[in-house]
Amino acid sequence: MSDIQPEDRLYRLLFQAFCWFDDSIRQYLEQATGFTVTRTETMLILLVRDGVTRSTDLARILGISRQAVHKAVSKLESAEVFALKPHPDDLRSKQVVFLDSGTPVHQSVARGLDELERNLKKRIGEAGFNSLIVELKKDWGPIL
Repeated sequence: MSDIQPEDRLYRLLFQAFCWFDDSIRQYLEQATGFTVTRTETMLILLVRDGVTRSTDLARILGISRQAVHKAVSKLESAEVFALKPHPDDLRSKQVVFLDSGTPVHQSVARGLDELERNLKKRIGEAGFNSLIVELKKDWGPIL
């Protein structure tokens, strides 16, 4: 049996950090635009912002089904944030893109990301922040 307390387990700390980040970006988005999103929708907005546009890639990265991606994308389409357009490299596939009407959401997410990172650097120090990035970028090897 390990001497590590449950609240000190890596999985809990990583999940708490993820939730802090997601809750913060969702709150920032709501305050800036009045637009509310779910956790899945937040992650879709962030990934599409970073250039991941195929539903299969979005599903793989998020660890959810393509159907779940389509459901979330449909909601964001209805809200005029996203559109599905033919993929230029594969006409059988569609890509998720921001609509011009989705620009306030897109811009608010970008500002929110910058604000969160600035605040986190202040809270944990620049060295701690940079160390966190370095460690998380390391190859953790294949799934066990």
